[in-house]
Parts: sequence; C-alpha cells; structure tokens
Amino acid sequence: MIVVDSAAYAAHEAPNLQNVEFLYPNGTAIPSWLESGNSNTATATVYWLKLSGGIPADSSVTVYMGFADVNVNLFSISSHMHSGLVGEAPELSPTYAQYDNGRSVFNFYDNFATASSLSSWTYSLPGGSFTINNGLTVNFATSGQYFVTTATYGPGTAFDASMTYIADTDNVGYVNVNQPGFGIGGAVWSGAFIRLACGVTYPDQLSAGEVNGCGGGGFGYILPSEGVTGVYSVDVLSASSSIQYVGYSMGSSTQPISGQAPNYPSNVGFQIANCGGGPNCSGYGNSLSVQWARVRGAPPNGVMPSVSIGTLEDFHG
Repeated sequence: MIVVDSAAYAAHEAPNLQNVEFLYPNGTAIPSWLESGNSNTATATVYWLKLSGGIPADSSVTVYMGFADVNVNLFSISSHMHSGLVGEAPELSPTYAQYDNGRSVFNFYDNFATASSLSSWTYSLPGGSFTINNGLTVNFATSGQYFVTTATYGPGTAFDASMTYIADTDNVGYVNVNQPGFGIGGAVWSGAFIRLACGVTYPDQLSAGEVNGCGGGGFGYILPSEGVTGVYSVDVLSASSSIQYVGYSMGSSTQPISGQAPNYPSNVGFQIANCGGGPNCSGYGNSLSVQWARVRGAPPNGVMPSVSIGTLEDFHG
C-alpha cells in the first residue's frame, strides 16, 4: 500500500489521476490499483502495487511514480505495456468497474459487478437472500448463516472488504465453515474476524468450543460504535495469531490476538452471529452490503512497509 499526497503533484496529474502509473527502475510497469482519493487535490490517495517478489526482510525496493500527459488515460490504454496494469476501484470509474483491474493486483478479487461473481462464493442462507449488481447485499434470516469464498486461505494472507453498509451482529473476515458453529444455537462459525455486537466494533478470534460472548473478550474495540462503513481488514499472521483493522486503523484494541485460533486454511467472507441470544434475527441488524472484496499477502507482523517519496525528476521518453 502506498499513500500519496496527490495535491503536491497536481501540476503533473489529470484531475482524476488517470495519467499516473508506477514503474520499476528499468521502466517496466507495475500492476497498480487506485483505491481511494482519485483527485489531484487529494492529500491521501491510496494505491496498491503488486511487486514482483515482494520486499524481502531488512531491505527496500525503489519504484517510480510516473506521470503521462494529463490527456492520456492509462486506465484504458490497450497496449502490451499497460493493458490491465493501471486501474482503479469499481465505484471510481464513469461506468461501474470500467477500469477495475483488481484481479491483476490481488490474490483474489471480486467487485460483484454481475452475477458471474457467484462462482467464487458459497453460502448458507435458508430464508435469507442476496443480490449481486454493482456490489453485494446479503440479507441474513437466522443466526449462523454465511456467505464466503469457495477457496480457502491461511497464514500469510489478509482479507479486505469495502463495507458500504454493516449492521449489528455481522462478522467480516476468516470464517471456517468446516468447523461446527458454537455458542447459543450454534450461532457463530469459527474464525478470525471483525465483529459488531454490544454497541462496538471489535476484533475476535474463535475456535470451536469457545463460549460465545461479546464485547471483544478483553481485546478492546476497533471502533466504539457499530454500523461504521469503510475497509474492514483481517491479517492472519500465523496459525494462532491474527490482527484486525477498520480503515487501516486498530483503534483502542489490543492486537495481535493469539489463542483460540480456528483451523486454517479457512474461507473468507461474511457471517452473522447470534441475534440477541436466539436464532431469529427479527428486530436485529441482519444485512450487509459490500463494494469489493479481496485477498492479498499479509505484511510481516501485520505492519505495512514504510514508504518515502523522493524528489521530482523530469524525464521524457
């Protein structure tokens, strides 16, 4: 992840940053995905880069941020050098997902543009429903229901979901649907996830047989409220340790969390916990909406590498 003060380079950028790309020192383009702050007046534009070989421990890599002519739209260029290498989040384009190249950047990615996305997911929603149309909406009917990926992931990976709506008792993260549900009425599948309950949004990690409580089990909270939208992230650091974020911030929580770890590999996605101590969700928050979801490599110890930006150079090629 690279955060750029785009306003500092406004003289070289198109208003929507369509002319910005990232390059290795040899001039090879790096797959990049613009997540937010798609304006040359933004002071914190978030980009994600897929670096070949990553960044080895105790080392650094140098990449260049390049500016084409402001009239050039690198998102739409079909040349061999750029095709699919420069893109942006689906909601940022003139037409939904028009320039979304997330599948070229992340280990797994879905923008839920059409129902064809369904092939990557499995679900248990008896009496509930879901819709996929420029985003995903899931309506849960009873406790313990889920909507998760068919593929499974383990330590060294992270799951992110851009939540545009989320309600009480919803969980986001690693959900192991092969480990039996537990708690009141078998209401929660094992996993490492962000939970909304008891008026707060908090990190949790649960294995089969643990008592299903609420309030974070002593882990503190990420947000002292529920229903806050943004990017929800869970990094699985090891077979026993995970770390959770909302908006790339841990808030007042104590992390990483170790102990009561689920079995890995695990599905990733969404589930609903026990609804007020019973199986019927009526009267409780029982739905969520997602813009996009992805799996990426987790940084060591959950700490993203630091980024420093050098001086501006003039180059014409």
